[in-house]
Amino acid sequence: MRRNLRVFYLSIPAITAILLLINNDKTGILYSIGSNRGFNYGPLYILFWISGILYILDCVLYLIKQKNIMQRRKIHLLIFSGLFLVFAAFVHYMIPKLQLLQFTNALLILIIFIEQQSPILNEDISTGALNFETFENYILNLIENDTHILFIHIKNTNISNELSTFSFLPRAYSDIINKLKKALPNSVIFRIDTNTFAITYKTNSDKILASNMVIDELKRIKETTPAALPLRYIFAHTAPLKSFADRSSFKNAIQWALIKMQDYSVKLDLYITANDAIAFARNRIIDTEIHKVVNKKPINFNLQPIYNLKTKKFDTAEALARIEVPSLGYVPCDEFITISEDNGTIVAIGKSMMEEICHVINTIKMPFDNISINISMIHFMEPHIVEDFVSILDRNEIEPSKIILEITESTKAINWDILKKNMQKLKNIGFKLSLDDFGTGYSTFESFLTLPFDIVKLDRNLLLACETEDSKLEVLKTVVKMIKDLNFETVLEGVETEKQNEIAKEIGVDKIQGFYYSRPLDTSGIIKFFKNNMD
Repeated sequence: MRRNLRVFYLSIPAITAILLLINNDKTGILYSIGSNRGFNYGPLYILFWISGILYILDCVLYLIKQKNIMQRRKIHLLIFSGLFLVFAAFVHYMIPKLQLLQFTNALLILIIFIEQQSPILNEDISTGALNFETFENYILNLIENDTHILFIHIKNTNISNELSTFSFLPRAYSDIINKLKKALPNSVIFRIDTNTFAITYKTNSDKILASNMVIDELKRIKETTPAALPLRYIFAHTAPLKSFADRSSFKNAIQWALIKMQDYSVKLDLYITANDAIAFARNRIIDTEIHKVVNKKPINFNLQPIYNLKTKKFDTAEALARIEVPSLGYVPCDEFITISEDNGTIVAIGKSMMEEICHVINTIKMPFDNISINISMIHFMEPHIVEDFVSILDRNEIEPSKIILEITESTKAINWDILKKNMQKLKNIGFKLSLDDFGTGYSTFESFLTLPFDIVKLDRNLLLACETEDSKLEVLKTVVKMIKDLNFETVLEGVETEKQNEIAKEIGVDKIQGFYYSRPLDTSGIIKFFKNNMD
C-alpha cells in the first residue's frame, strides 16, 4: 500500500506536465481561445459555466430553505442576485461578445463573500450553533407561538482557559451543541455570545433534558481537564412566547435575562415573563433620566413630617427624593437608587441628593431638628464619602447634626469593614445614622448590632402583620423594647389609619411616620403644614 502511494506521489509531476501539454490553445482539447481572447470553447469552458450555475442555484435553494430564519428582505435580495447571475451567465454563454464575464464573476464573488460572513449560513463555525442575528430573526417570527426559550450562561470560562495549557472551551461547546442536537431534534440551538446559548423547546421534559445534559457535560469537562475550574452555569427560561405583548416586549425580556445572568448573585434558574420585559423597559427609561441628573438636572424632593410621641411635635422630616421621568411621572428614591447601583452612578446621585437637600433646607428655613436622606450602602463604601459630604455641608453652612443619613441596604456585595469604618467617621463628625426598612428581609439584626446606627426604622409590613394577629403584636412589642434597650431610637413607618396609630403607641416606638399624620409635601405644602401645626 505504501509503495503504491509512493508511486502515485512521484507520478504527480509527470501527470501535471502531460495536462499542461494537452491543456493549450493549439490542441483545443480542453479549451480554445476565441476572438475576444477568452477561453470560450471546449469541455473546460462548458464545465466552468455548468458548475457556476449549479453553485448559484444551490445558494438560491439554501436561501429558500432558510426563509424562517433570515430576514425576508435579505432573502429576496440574495435570491434576486443569484437568479440575475444565472441569467447573466446564460447571456454570456450565448453571446460571448457582450463580455458579461467580469460582471458575473463580480456578483459570484459577492455572493461567496456574503455567505462566508454567515447571514446565509447563519452558523457559528466553532460550535455549529446558529448565531445571534439568526436568533433574533427566528424567534421574533415565533412570537405568537407556544415555544419557550432556555438560556444557558457558563461562568468561570476565562479563568479556566488561563489555567489550562490549551483552550478547551471551543471543543467542549461544540460537543455540547452536537449532543443537544441529537437529543432534541425539534429544537433550534443558538449561540448568543461567547459563553451564552439559547435553545427552543415546547415541553418541560425537553427543558429538563437539555439542562441535565449541559450540567453532565460541564462535569465531564472538569473531570477530563484537571487544570480547569468548575464551570458555573445559570439557566433562564421564558414563559411561552405568545404571552409577550409584542416583539419589542420579548426583546426587552431577552436583554433583561442576559444582564441578570452576568450577575454572580442571582439564583441558578431564572424565569422570564412579560412583566420582566415591562420592568426592563421602565428601567432603561429611568436609567436615561439618572444620567441627566448626574449631568446636573435637579432632583425633586418631597418632605414627610415625622411625629415625636414624647414631645408631641413634628421634629423630623424625611426627604423623599424623586426623579421626574416624562413618560413615567415621578420615580421614587428606592427605585432609582437600585438602578443607580447597577449603572455605576450611585456616588454621583448621592452627592447630588445631598446638594439638593442642603438647598431645600436653606431655602425654606424649616423648624425641623433633623432632615433624613436616603443613601445607598454602596455609596458608603466610597473612599471619599466623608470628605465629599463635609465639603457640601460646609459650602452650604449646614451642621452635620442636622442631617440623618438613612441607609438603604443593597443586594450587591458589601465590604463590611469599609462600610463600618466610613459610617463611624460620619457619626464622629456629627451625622446621625438610620437603618431603613427594618423587618423587610434585607435589614437584619446583624446590621444594627454590628454597624453604628442611631435610629432603627421599622417597616410597614411589621405593622400590617400586627393588625390581624395579637400574637404578632406581642412579638413586635418585644422587638421594639429590645431595640430601645440597645439605645436605638425607633420609628414606625407606614401608619395610615387610627387603628395603626394606636398599635404604634402600644408597641412603644419613639416616632411615627405615615399618611395618618401627613403625606409627603412639596416646599409650599410643608410651609402650610407648619403654619397649621406649630401651635
